[in-house]
Amino acid sequence: MAFKQGHQKVGGRQKGVTNKTTQETRELFNQVWSDNVPKISEALEKVYYDDPSKYLEILAKFAQYFVPKKVEQDTNHNFVEPPQIIIKKKDD
Repeated sequence: MAFKQGHQKVGGRQKGVTNKTTQETRELFNQVWSDNVPKISEALEKVYYDDPSKYLEILAKFAQYFVPKKVEQDTNHNFVEPPQIIIKKKDD
């Protein structure tokens, strides 16, 4: 039976539903992480005092998972004339 474009989906997971194994893995990781917060804090504090540059490197690696990455924006608006900014001094 050949695949026909436009046919309705039959069976399987609904769109947007997380795979059961993926969900269980995430829950396990979160539990392990939560249980080890004090140890992680102590380890980071030790790294901070032993090698501050390594500490910053570790923080930068963690940050990529919690802070959205910046996306380059096109700011070339092809102005015919550059915009003018007029600043007037307030009369005293």
